[in-house]
Amino acid sequence: MHMSKTRLNRYIDEYLVKAARESGLNISAFVENQLATHARATRAQRWLEKNREAIAEYNARIERNGPWNEGLVRF
Repeated sequence: MHMSKTRLNRYIDEYLVKAARESGLNISAFVENQLATHARATRAQRWLEKNREAIAEYNARIERNGPWNEGLVRF
């Protein structure tokens, strides 16, 4: 999913910028990728925390009663 992009100016250690450029790293793409990865992980963690109780209740019910299709599936 692409959104419009915005300009962001930050100060980064000169040595790191030089090393990144020398290695051919696209700094903008790298930072964007890392921010997206962090945002996904943060959303997932928040979702898990929000739903932890429901997940535990569901798992306990499955442990107690078995899956709903237990008698229907043959392997």
